[in-house]
Amino acid sequence: MDISGTLALAQDEAAIRAALARYCRGIDRGDPVLIASAYWPEAEDHHGVFDGNAHEFARWIVPHLAKEYTLTQHLLGQSLIQMSGPDAAAVETYFSSRHGHARNGVRMVEMVSGRYIDRFARRAGEWRIADRLLIVDFVFDVPHPKSIVEDIPGSIFGCRGQEDASYGLFTAQQG
Repeated sequence: MDISGTLALAQDEAAIRAALARYCRGIDRGDPVLIASAYWPEAEDHHGVFDGNAHEFARWIVPHLAKEYTLTQHLLGQSLIQMSGPDAAAVETYFSSRHGHARNGVRMVEMVSGRYIDRFARRAGEWRIADRLLIVDFVFDVPHPKSIVEDIPGSIFGCRGQEDASYGLFTAQQG
């Protein structure tokens, strides 16, 4: 592969990773518009608790997570990206997620790790998910006692929605 082909491949992979990051940010901040931006309108998501249109998933998952969990955090690991033509890619991405909740008055963290098995498509130069299958490899709950960090004045903690401190940064950069 020549330098221009290598550069084009790197740009495609970066655009795919950016879509994956938008999805995770949208999930954790409770932003259905951001979640949907990672998918094509007719994309399907096979997520276990949901199986259907990905844009419907984006609208459904936000209130579902708000009802079940106090906060979530999704971390992406390595992605194996295999181009299957100029405008299609098969992508397997490892993830690890944490979901805060309470059980019988005890704070808990549900730890989930698995893989997103995605078929990506490029249209008009933009890469988005066309089909997703969620595979869970491990799930376990651990107690989450209060930390002394929570009592430090001035500590900033993440939250859902546009009240999260990160929205100020991204809004300022877009303006």
